[in-house]
Parts: sequence; C-alpha cells; structure tokens
Amino acid sequence: MIVDEHIGIQGNGNQDTQSWYHSQEINVMFDNEEVCRGWIDGLRRNQNTHLYGAVGKNDGIWRDKEGKEAEGVIGVDPGRFSWAKGFMGAIKRVQGTGDF
Repeated sequence: MIVDEHIGIQGNGNQDTQSWYHSQEINVMFDNEEVCRGWIDGLRRNQNTHLYGAVGKNDGIWRDKEGKEAEGVIGVDPGRFSWAKGFMGAIKRVQGTGDF
C-alpha cells in the first residue's frame, strides 16, 4: 500500500492473532518518497489499470471504450498456447506498443 506517494507498507501480515503470534508474517512501513516512487513505477510497468481502467467485471478482460479487447490479451477462450499469446501481449504493453 502506498499513501500520499510518500509512505508505503509492504508485507504479508494479516490483522489477526494467527498471523501475529503463529505464522510469523510481517509488514514493513517506509516513510520514503524515493522508495514509494520506485514501487509505483514498478506497478505501472507491470499493470495496465492506470492506462485502461479496471478489467471487465463479467470476464476480467481489459477493453477500450468501444469494447474491443486489448491486443495480446488471452481472452475468455484462450485456446492452445494461450500462455504465449498472453506473454507476448504483456511484453508489448510494457514496451508501450500495445493496441490502445
């Protein structure tokens, strides 16, 4: 979680007694704008929500305003070798050469 692009919390610690006393889970808080900026940059390189908005609630696919799927997405019927299509689509989107 990043708050005000200055304070960040990273970890896997849940807020329950199992996590606190038995599972050895932890959260770490940073008060550092440079660290938070690096996290945000990493998220934006690997996710497209800031470009395309949320995925479709019915099928979990990014679509443009006309309803067209983003180029390279696996889609609802991935078919054979869908992992390769998804992988290549992710690379194109990170490079900024995706469909929209």
